[in-house]
Amino acid sequence: MFDMRGGKDLKYSSELPSWARYVHYVLIAFLALIGLAISAFGIYMLVSEDDWFFSLIMIGLGIFVGWMSWGLIGITRFQYEVVMQVELREDGFFTSIQNRKNGEVREELVPFSSMKEVLIARTARKVLTPRNVRSYYILCAQIIMVWTDENGERRYSTFGEEKQENLDSWIARFKQNEVPVYSTQLNLNLIDHPKLVEAYEQIPKIFQDEKAPRFQIGVRVYDTMPEWKSQEMLAREAEKRKRNDVRFFRPIFIGVIAVNFLIALLWMPGWRIEDEMFSDVSPSTELMMINIGFLFLSKAYWRPHVPWYRPLLDTLVIMVAHLFGVTASLLNAPLQAYMFDAVIVENLTLGFFLLCVHGISRLVVYRIIR
Repeated sequence: MFDMRGGKDLKYSSELPSWARYVHYVLIAFLALIGLAISAFGIYMLVSEDDWFFSLIMIGLGIFVGWMSWGLIGITRFQYEVVMQVELREDGFFTSIQNRKNGEVREELVPFSSMKEVLIARTARKVLTPRNVRSYYILCAQIIMVWTDENGERRYSTFGEEKQENLDSWIARFKQNEVPVYSTQLNLNLIDHPKLVEAYEQIPKIFQDEKAPRFQIGVRVYDTMPEWKSQEMLAREAEKRKRNDVRFFRPIFIGVIAVNFLIALLWMPGWRIEDEMFSDVSPSTELMMINIGFLFLSKAYWRPHVPWYRPLLDTLVIMVAHLFGVTASLLNAPLQAYMFDAVIVENLTLGFFLLCVHGISRLVVYRIIR
């Protein structure tokens, strides 16, 4: 939420310079003018050319750009009205949040005497680069302070750091005040503050004594480590996938099977066949494209652990539905010659393209995970 700056003497603040506020508002105003111009052009096309379709698209696009400008105004206003300050003092970890609009100030000091231990964990920040330059990551540190409040309840405070000299100063100050410091090389990007309560005890830790290697950050890497998840997070994800399968994906898959059976029963026997295949004038290509889209959706090919043979199983199911439908149509009228051969060729083609789509999705998912 807050982009912290500074770091000198371990003092940080989210406050922006005053000139940056005016620059932000000038850029937002320029964006709003673009939206207004797009909408005005759409209205002009509606009045002068009577082009409803294009005019409505332009007016909608202008309204969307204006809505974005309004949202950016709110974000910018929040950045200047709410200021957060963080400091590692001689007596402990201090945080302050000031709302300049209503004058409310919330401060909290976690003294070193209340800290049970400190964990230095790994995080990574992705740096976007031009299209022809490979993107990379900056290794950062997540400082997790474990402490107890006046009621004896365990609490957690966190802070992110990506400058090596600042992190060394943090660790040195903790050790000066006899606070045990531990480290882990796990990537805790997904472990936000609310998840620490359930996840902290599952994190493997190494005591950071004098013989321990330096915890390096600020280093550029091209392949980041996998993001660690607690057992509770994995269980929630599995439960969410199961609910989505039951409520959404499974009914779609059943619908795909039923529709393909009805098409094979009522429509497919009338398609023209040439060289033991459906001809180009038949709607077989359109049906294949629709099946690929709905199978991709209903079987969630984008999930990381979809097996390579999943497209083959889905193709087999669709082929069986087609063969049963075509066979059942014999009760109404005889079939053309080579009908079953055409159905098999059509589904083999479907299987080939499904395998290609699955392979492309694997590459995309791998790229995103990296």
